[in-house]
Amino acid sequence: GPKRRQTYQLRFRYNKLFRKPISSNYLIRYKLLPDERYFFSNIETNESNFAHEQFTGEATFGKEIGKGRKLKAIFGLNVNNILEGRGKESDPTSKSVESFPEATLPGLGEQVRFFRFELGVQHDSKNRPGNPSAGIEAEATTGIYSQIGEDKFGFYKGLFDLKYFINLFYNRVLILRIAGEMTKVVSSREIPFYYLSEIGQNGTIRGFERGRFRDRDMVLGSLEYRYPIWSQWANGIDALLFIDAGKVTPDIFNDNLIDNFNVSYGTGIRIWSLEGLVLKLEIGWSDDGMRIHFGLN
Repeated sequence: GPKRRQTYQLRFRYNKLFRKPISSNYLIRYKLLPDERYFFSNIETNESNFAHEQFTGEATFGKEIGKGRKLKAIFGLNVNNILEGRGKESDPTSKSVESFPEATLPGLGEQVRFFRFELGVQHDSKNRPGNPSAGIEAEATTGIYSQIGEDKFGFYKGLFDLKYFINLFYNRVLILRIAGEMTKVVSSREIPFYYLSEIGQNGTIRGFERGRFRDRDMVLGSLEYRYPIWSQWANGIDALLFIDAGKVTPDIFNDNLIDNFNVSYGTGIRIWSLEGLVLKLEIGWSDDGMRIHFGLN
């Protein structure tokens, strides 16, 4: 299978469209993820892997509707190929998903093309972009994915994500987060397994690897405490402690949401400027072991 992760993209931004107060953003991207994981029945030892090749063309239009609030519309094209994963080359206990029948994993063994349309609203009242100590950051998005050329796949997604920043004392900050995602079929169509809601990555539960848990719906929450190590007026370094909890479920409205949560905890550091986050290093622990996440802007 493919040997290394690859991402190539070209992006254009315009602040006004046809002299109107509408921003536009255009993206062309090729992405190859050679060692993605799929866990059958969410059991760690029942693991397989695959390579996900995706081409994306996307146009995003946004309009300010008030201070810190924005509406957006996204028109996109996604072309997906699932290839043989690294398998035994990277992990002798792991099998490539190519060894499983397609009926087990919808979307396996075929190229799937989608037209995607999304509508969303964003709210941002944080007092500082790089090192916020107060305010709210929230986003709600809904979108439909329609297969091009065939009627086998079709679904829609809904996403909600809320972060609340609380200034405690001496620049100590507490961040509360709650988020959820729903993935529902259109009519009697199917959802490709790689478009299911998932938890187990830097943006969800930081003690698990990406794709650790997958199902149609997802809910998660986190609590993070940040405290300054060093700071000047425009730059600084913060340490952080966190605990994350979440779960996937076939139906978020017909499930006992307080049972069977997956939990991780950890620590990390953030290097920031007034313009935004510069570097982030996080270490998370869970029942699966330790995960390290690194991000650089």
